[in-house]
Amino acid sequence: MNRKQRRAMKKEFGEDAANKMESVEKAISNMSNTCSGCDAVFNKDDKSSLDAWRVSIDESGFDLICPLCAEKKV
Repeated sequence: MNRKQRRAMKKEFGEDAANKMESVEKAISNMSNTCSGCDAVFNKDDKSSLDAWRVSIDESGFDLICPLCAEKKV
């Protein structure tokens, strides 16, 4: 998110919402690049993998789940 977008968000939603959004972005950027179940590598540049992979959020943090592990859980 660039500076212009952050300023617009602060103006529209307020300072608290902007700060929460920045903290979520930082947490996601620090997330692992491998599947939590099978250690498959997640490619952030591949558009199809962005839709196929899942992010699970719980008390321990973020879990990245590949499509194969997601099918096994269903």
